[in-house]
Amino acid sequence: MQDKMIKLARRGFKHHTSIGVGHMKDILEEAFVTYLGYEWVDID
Repeated sequence: MQDKMIKLARRGFKHHTSIGVGHMKDILEEAFVTYLGYEWVDID
């Protein structure tokens, strides 16, 4: 998890970010992008 946070910080995403791990990624991506209109950045 720390490596993912470092990637986010180095890419300029220091505020207003959220990280999720596990089997819920597709469901969360659909909700945030389709229904809430948020930008989705995949850092894998």
